[in-house]
Order: sequence, then C-alpha cells, then structure tokens
Amino acid sequence: MAAEVPVIDLRLAGAAPEESARLRAACERLGCFRVTGHGVPWGLLAEMKAAVRALFDLPDDAKRRNTDVIPGSGYVAPSATNPLYEAFELLDAATPADVDAFCERLDAPPHVRETVKAYAEKMHDVIVDVAGVLASSLGLEEHSFKDWPCQFRINRYNYTQDTVGSSGVQIHTDSSFLTVLQEDECVGGLEVSDPATGEFVPVDPVAGSFLINIGDIGTAWSNGRLHNVKHRVRCVAPVPRISIAMFLLGPKDGSVSAPEPFVDADHPRRYKEFSYGDYRGLRLSHRRARRRGARAVGGVTWPRSAAADPEHQFGANDDFESLSHVNCDELLSILISKIFVSLESCNTCSRAHTKISMAHTGREAFP
Repeated sequence: MAAEVPVIDLRLAGAAPEESARLRAACERLGCFRVTGHGVPWGLLAEMKAAVRALFDLPDDAKRRNTDVIPGSGYVAPSATNPLYEAFELLDAATPADVDAFCERLDAPPHVRETVKAYAEKMHDVIVDVAGVLASSLGLEEHSFKDWPCQFRINRYNYTQDTVGSSGVQIHTDSSFLTVLQEDECVGGLEVSDPATGEFVPVDPVAGSFLINIGDIGTAWSNGRLHNVKHRVRCVAPVPRISIAMFLLGPKDGSVSAPEPFVDADHPRRYKEFSYGDYRGLRLSHRRARRRGARAVGGVTWPRSAAADPEHQFGANDDFESLSHVNCDELLSILISKIFVSLESCNTCSRAHTKISMAHTGREAFP
C-alpha cells in the first residue's frame, strides 16, 4: 500500500490557516509532503527531464569533468558498491555563475544550458517559498531563507530486468534543511519510513507535483519539531529511472540554531550551534570510515571492535553505502544524543574533539 502523503497547494499554504496547519502536521509527523501550485510550468519540467537524459548520455570523460565543488559532490559514477546509480551535482544552484560553470565544464549543448539555467532559477524560487511557508506555519513570519545555498543533484538509476527488487539507494536521511524532488512519473521506487510503524511504504509519483522531504538540518533548526524522514529507493521495474533534487542546505555564513520561539521551559534547547559544513564533514567522515571497516566520530576514527558498549552501536540499518548520503537519522539520534554529550566521561571518546554537540536534556534527539 502506498503512503498517504499530504498534498499541499502552495498558493494557499501561506494564506489559508487550514492548509498551513496541514503542512505543519505533515512535517512534524511524516516528514514529507507534496506541493502543487508551485508555479513551475509543465513544459519546463518536461524539458528538464530531456536535458537530464542528454547529460547522462555524455561520454564518461565528459561526465567526470563535473568535479567536486565541496567534498562529496561532483559526478558520482556507478561503482562496485552501487552499480546502478550515477549522479551529477552542482553547488550553489542559487548562484547563476555556478550554474554557468556547471554547464561549461560539461560542455552542455546550448539548449541544455538554457533549460538547466531556467530550471535552477525556478526551483530556487520554489524551495525558498516552501521553506518560508513552512517557517510561517511554525509561527515565524519574517524568517528568510533566500541567502541559504542550494545544492542541485540529478540522479539516474540504470535498472535492468536482473535488478528488479534490488536497492537503488539504501536507507538514509537527507543532510539538508529540506529537499524538493521532481520524481520520474514513469517509474516509482521511492519508499519512506512510517514513523508510527517503522515500516517502509512506497510513495507513488504524481506528475506535475514536487515531493518535499525534511532533512537533518530541518530537525535541528526546529529544535526537534520537524521529522527528518528516513527513505530509500528500490528497483520496481526494469527501466531507467531519473529524479531531480534541489537541497536547501543551511545558513551560508552562520550556524544552525533553533530560533528563540522554538525554545521555552517545556521545550529546552536540544542542540548547541553548529555549522552545516561541520555536519556535512561528519557525515562524510563516517561514510569513508565505513568503507575502511572503521567508524569516525568527531574527527577520531575507531575500529568497529572498539564499540562493545551499546551506546556506541550504529544499529542494524547501518549496513548501507549510500553514494550521496549517510544514514544521519542514526548519526543525529545515536552519535549526537549518546556520544557527544558524554565525551568527557567516556574512555573511548576521551580523545575526541568535535564542533557539533547536543545540549543534554536527558531525552533522545528525536521523539
């Protein structure tokens, strides 16, 4: 049975109290929702899908010119760990010069360049609008996200008959504040975890809409009110699947910190301030340590054998090697809530130095 993902009309969410309440409830409970009324023309959506296919049809040497802008970005080629998946990434899609540089490095044809530039501009408007409406639903009327950087990623899953039932991207949460996703309406495969049961349920694509996911930064920024949805991609049909994602990351020059209205006597501050860059670095160091058969926390790497204490276990779902994500539901709820707050008292962690920590409340990071 497919998940019942709420559908929010973006034209109404900022003005109609009922629609605003539905938006808030969806983000607090499920961590995802759909938006319609977003203002992106159907024609541009179709043109962007064609542009994406053209980029993935480029020769391998051309694709690899999409080099890292920040660690972990750039072109992601199929690998032994994830042979079905490849992606292009662009940072910052909110900056026209970065979009131009992305197209220039790939030597994209003129019509592809114009489509990518028009799409990036429209999607930046959408993601800032969605974030603003979400903040308004939480009682923050004047909170602006316009200067926050936006990472742009296009994905292709090279499915065949032999891969039906296998994993395209394994279990993860997004590191971002929120994600706007244009799905492939021709083939599904996205699944989200139902917080009530822990079971993964499919999310059927809906043409012309965008799926919005709350990420880890959204959870920390909201002092735990917003749910960072755990999700994965499965191969459900022997045909290639594409998707296009825009990630609103975090404050460009500032720290991630819950605004004062989210903090009171009944809801004490759960997290100390941290930067998105530091948090992204933590995710990447953990992923790379997994590849070496070790675990990295706060700049220190420990072998798995050193983790006999249950507080230092990563959990049964940590057997993934997601190409672009780490399972940060576990990083936040286990590492931050159980390790970072006990650095001084834990012999294993006594050498650790970290810039990201949690203000101890005696509670788990997420309800």
